[in-house]
Amino acid sequence: MEKKDKEKLIEKFFDGTISSEEEQELKKLIKEDASVKEAIQFQAALKKTMHEEDDMAWRKKFTEYEKEFSTVKRKEFPLIKYAAIVGFLVGLLISILWVIYRDNSTMKLYQAFYTPAENISYPLTRGDQDELVNLAFSTYEEGDYEGAIPYLKQLQAETGSIDLSLYIGSAHLALNQTSEAIYNLNPQAEVSYDFKYRFQWYLALAYLQADNASEARKVLENIVENGDYKVSAAESLLAKLP
Repeated sequence: MEKKDKEKLIEKFFDGTISSEEEQELKKLIKEDASVKEAIQFQAALKKTMHEEDDMAWRKKFTEYEKEFSTVKRKEFPLIKYAAIVGFLVGLLISILWVIYRDNSTMKLYQAFYTPAENISYPLTRGDQDELVNLAFSTYEEGDYEGAIPYLKQLQAETGSIDLSLYIGSAHLALNQTSEAIYNLNPQAEVSYDFKYRFQWYLALAYLQADNASEARKVLENIVENGDYKVSAAESLLAKLP
């Protein structure tokens, strides 16, 4: 591998944009190329990434990395130097894993997958349309979620449609009002079938915003097993959950 390619790989690692295949290549280079190891050591010294995390999955992955790297070419180093090298590698591994898990945090996953719920209830068209419907959904579709919520709630009160809670919950999500979003996206009354898995998708995102990966996982698994909306996205999100 050329020097510029190695530098790009190291840059991706510290930026948190490294893919799983590139990560494996970096592991290999750390074992085989002293210059790569030295470059990472230099960059790691500039980063303040020694964060403690009480997460079992994190600890398991860290143990796997530690075992892999701590066995690198043991016989090539004098005993005194070996202790110093292992100490550096442990620090480096913490840095690597902090980058990986930082980018897979629930909030970052929420931000990557969230888009406002599409208006399938009252498509806005020219011509006669109820004024309140126009106010509610034109404001919603313009992205003025704070302004849209009162109109949507008033429309729901007048029509009795529980399905409108989808848009209310989606608007609360966009405003980072997590508890209100979960309340609206987990209605007690039965929603129409066309809305059932839309509600579940946005409820899963609300749980991610609340940093509740376990509840998000349950909802996503149900979408994958039984749903007909965002099934591929749910599978992708499940694979990325911490």
